[in-house]
Amino acid sequence: MDKNGAQEVLEEENPSNKDLRFIIENIPEYSQEAWQILKKRDLDINELKNIIEYAPKYSQEAWELFKRKKYISLDLRNIIRYVPELSQQAWKKLKKSKPKQSDYLYIARFVPDLQEKAWKRFLKAKPERGDFLDIMKVMPALRALAWEEMKKSKPSIDWYRRIIVNVESLRKEAWEEFLRLGASNNDLCIIIKDIKELRDEAWAELFKRDVSNKDLRYIMKNIKALSGEAWLKLIEQGPDNDDLCFIIKDIPSHRDEAWEKLKNQSPSRNELEFIIKYSEELRAEAQDLLNKK
Repeated sequence: MDKNGAQEVLEEENPSNKDLRFIIENIPEYSQEAWQILKKRDLDINELKNIIEYAPKYSQEAWELFKRKKYISLDLRNIIRYVPELSQQAWKKLKKSKPKQSDYLYIARFVPDLQEKAWKRFLKAKPERGDFLDIMKVMPALRALAWEEMKKSKPSIDWYRRIIVNVESLRKEAWEEFLRLGASNNDLCIIIKDIKELRDEAWAELFKRDVSNKDLRYIMKNIKALSGEAWLKLIEQGPDNDDLCFIIKDIPSHRDEAWEKLKNQSPSRNELEFIIKYSEELRAEAQDLLNKK
């Protein structure tokens, strides 16, 4: 719609609210006349919000009409975020409208001038550790605040592992706490598998410990780059037949070596039957050995 179209609309006997709003928001020469018509009508919440957000010249008048309506916290949140000149007034209304925890979090996330106040009110609702983790994952503006609150809550190792896996910017700090609290071998194996950035550190830490054959098998299966080193450590420690059967079945790169070692460790009938079932390459040789039992 251009100026001529706007003039034609205003000359109509009963122009639509949609056309009037378009003129108000887009055609300054006729916006005052369109507003005078529109504001006398029974406008709904969404129509008033559009005027408040997209027609600054009339936002205060529209706000006065808005306050007389039945609104919800979501309506106020948008005004607080997108209409700075009304944000303080809408903030006062929000606090009186039985807001949810999510309302305060939204304001803290998107309205810097109200972040501190909204965050304090969010904390009064007693959020859980999972809430803080979600914030750290997807809300950079609130990440530091959520991290401090998480640490105050004295979380378990498992929570630090989740932060390591999900929040890259806090990975190093969470790793230090993870080790300080005594991460288990299993915890370290998960980090070695999932977090390439910390793989070398976690592997070195695991190697300092009494690493089990099961841990080494996990590394061999899941981290190709460390498979050879883990295999040498396993050989040093002495794999049992279960270890070797696992490797034959699941780790092709070391299948032949494991098979040769298994043959020298007197495999049982059950173990040979396992090889026959799971290794096509070794099936014939395993069958020959089984036949000799």
